[in-house]
Amino acid sequence: LSSLYDVKPPISKGKMTSITLAALKAIKYYNHVVQSVEKFIEKVGFLY
Repeated sequence: LSSLYDVKPPISKGKMTSITLAALKAIKYYNHVVQSVEKFIEKVGFLY
């Protein structure tokens, strides 16, 4: 997830897919992953 904040928008589809798969594997931390992705979306805006 830390790499999500390092990349300039727009992020690639592959990057988002890998984040999603990691979240599904670590189901205990799924809520944390969702919050981090939402925070990233708010940061970059809706243009991307």
